[in-house]
Amino acid sequence: MNFYPAVSASSAFPKDGMKNKDEVVNVMKAYAIENNFVLVTARSQVPILHLKCAKGGAYKTRRDGDEKAKRITQTCRVGCPYLLRFSFRKKEQKYYLLKSLHEKEKYHNHPLSPKELSTLHEGRMATVTKEDFIIAGQLFTENSKTIKIQDLLNDESAPGKMLASHIIDD
Repeated sequence: MNFYPAVSASSAFPKDGMKNKDEVVNVMKAYAIENNFVLVTARSQVPILHLKCAKGGAYKTRRDGDEKAKRITQTCRVGCPYLLRFSFRKKEQKYYLLKSLHEKEKYHNHPLSPKELSTLHEGRMATVTKEDFIIAGQLFTENSKTIKIQDLLNDESAPGKMLASHIIDD
């Protein structure tokens, strides 16, 4: 199995800590998007905050019953070990980035590329620009034909190339 190093999270997180958990999450999610991966909250109970790669873990079915009834799904989870740990210090009322407990927590087991980022909803949404939404809005107000919208989505040089049909539906 190949492992891919990530840019150190300490470069994005201030050494003197942060007071607000939401601010910590937002800063680290922005750092992740810049480095072609997505972070999700793995654990969030004061004084602990863990953020992991969205491709961490394995798919778990939520259905009961026999195997025939279970739907076969595509999943983006590949068991990525990347994990960031934060601790809230009551005395200073701030969150601090902790060192990794295991060496593998610093690495991803999947490539870190824009193509990989686009496999996740958060990654696609981060790459959609304001111009893309404006173009899509204009096409809808003009009652454009579906084929014209699909051509725009499939044209690599068009500004709306990052819009997927399900994003437009939303």
